Amino acid sequence: MWTFVSRDFALSVIVVSATLVGFAAMFVSLGCGDRSELLSDKPKAPNILIVTIDTLRADHLATYGYFRRTSPTIDALAAESIVFDRCI
Repeated sequence: MWTFVSRDFALSVIVVSATLVGFAAMFVSLGCGDRSELLSDKPKAPNILIVTIDTLRADHLATYGYFRRTSPTIDALAAESIVFDRCI
């Protein structure tokens, strides 16, 4: 005799699948915005990116004077950015 999955398990799989499809649709729709602002001559607000990392030692980054090249991507970002040594 065949054993089938329980009704509760099947329902939970359907709910999770529907949730994932909903999130995928939301992320796709975020990229479908109005592009007219890209063509305007108005100055835009500055792009600000704040990077916080709690498990990385700043004294082991070349950006802060470490002699080895341990983080080339962070170093490249820092080279074209404003870097703060201390932030309160």
